[in-house]
Amino acid sequence: MQGNFVMEDAPTENIPSMSDDGMVIYMRAQMIVAFGHVNKWFAGIALGHSPSDSEAMRHWITSGAAKRWRNEYFSNNKGNHH
Repeated sequence: MQGNFVMEDAPTENIPSMSDDGMVIYMRAQMIVAFGHVNKWFAGIALGHSPSDSEAMRHWITSGAAKRWRNEYFSNNKGNHH
């Protein structure tokens, strides 16, 4: 099992400034994907068992998926950061 997740593990570089509402939308959208079936499937393969939500989120971050998703999100929403 992987070690404890700490906030320093979360990728935060290249996140543009945005309003509080924009940040809420961004975080909700990311959580939908991170806790979704596809990420849980990949996390399950990596872990060898059906992952809990915290294991799925840890996998989402440590696998690089969060960084790739963030880059795509901001690339597709240029100038739309509320």
